[in-house]
Amino acid sequence: MIIRRATIEDARSLSALAIQVWLHAHAKQGINNGIAGYVFSELGEENLKRQIKDQDKTILVVYQEKFLVAYAILNLRSTCLDAPMIQTELTTFYVQEHCTHRRIGTHLFAECLKRSINDNGKLALWLTISTQNNPAVDFCRKQGMILLGFSNFELGTERHENYLLAGGDL
Repeated sequence: MIIRRATIEDARSLSALAIQVWLHAHAKQGINNGIAGYVFSELGEENLKRQIKDQDKTILVVYQEKFLVAYAILNLRSTCLDAPMIQTELTTFYVQEHCTHRRIGTHLFAECLKRSINDNGKLALWLTISTQNNPAVDFCRKQGMILLGFSNFELGTERHENYLLAGGDL
């Protein structure tokens, strides 16, 4: 397993993995135009290329042999309103379903925490996660994340409740 910073050449694979994981986690009832629009605009290759180039973001990729199996995006300039001492947001954390329970996510999460201290001087990060995504919520709790509050994710006219979690040296 190799964990490294993403390059532009990773963008297409990142997009495919993101779409696969996001739909599996969030499109339980199927796909409509709102979901399709979000997936192609937010998880598309061009948007991921922009994020790779963004100086305020770090994208970490996990490869096994020659295949991308997981990635995370850290926003290094995103202060948590409920815990202003934390300035690193874990905006994306995707692991392919068949790679869960193999410690890939645990290693990637640990690397995210290391990057937070390297970039912001504090071994801490925050994130929001769907209250309906039980496997991901369980994973975060196993990593020591604690509940700070709630927020909403808006997809078109629909609001989806999210947990606001933080972890590391709080």
